[in-house]
Amino acid sequence: MTPVIIIAIATAIVGASIATIFYTTRLDKMTREEADHLVKRVAIETEIDMLNERITIIHSRITNLEKRVEPIGFQEVITKHADQIAAICCREYSKLFEDGHDERGDADNKGND
Repeated sequence: MTPVIIIAIATAIVGASIATIFYTTRLDKMTREEADHLVKRVAIETEIDMLNERITIIHSRITNLEKRVEPIGFQEVITKHADQIAAICCREYSKLFEDGHDERGDADNKGND
């Protein structure tokens, strides 16, 4: 396995462990709904971290492609593959929020009604 994948897996394990410890030690001070929300939030943040790692890998592959094909510049590569890159990003992002709402957006919009 590549170091990036190993780091992503380790991040997921550490995030889940922290969430579990926090969940069990503070359960008496928070409601079940608050605890579930916290665990879900940590899981989403871990997914975002792993998605960022995948974006880094894609960027690295594009950079390597640019090095191999010198006459074509980076902008041309991005332009040529923009639809594929956008499709991958949209598909991966939508997996994070299959339940239909973006919790980060909810937090930003509080009090703006």
